[in-house]
Amino acid sequence: MSKHALEAFALCQREELALHGVAVSIVQPGGVMSQIGAKGAAGTRLRFERAAAGTRLPFVNAAQAVLAQFAPQPRLRYLVGTRREGNRVLHTLVQRLLDANDSPNMHCTRDALVALLDTPLAARG
Repeated sequence: MSKHALEAFALCQREELALHGVAVSIVQPGGVMSQIGAKGAAGTRLRFERAAAGTRLPFVNAAQAVLAQFAPQPRLRYLVGTRREGNRVLHTLVQRLLDANDSPNMHCTRDALVALLDTPLAARG
């Protein structure tokens, strides 16, 4: 719940401070090497080792997330981590979209959902 509270707080700050020309972004870090991995199960340790050696997400890395503070129009979210972590986030968001679309007042067609995604993607270039 605390992670959701931080995200909600950042979203509120983004809206309130936008009136004053201040942009707020959320940096979502991925896996971090620490001593906790040594205390966990072998599978957890292997995941952290893969994260440390793995490919970073193509759309942002740690340095880009820090430099985002100087972007003329910073994005709301900067995900930093491995491709596996990024895929997990994208999968979760797609599932949430589909669940929302199943609500009684929605039921967009496949083409409408694709158009919903395509418009902001085209705007980003």
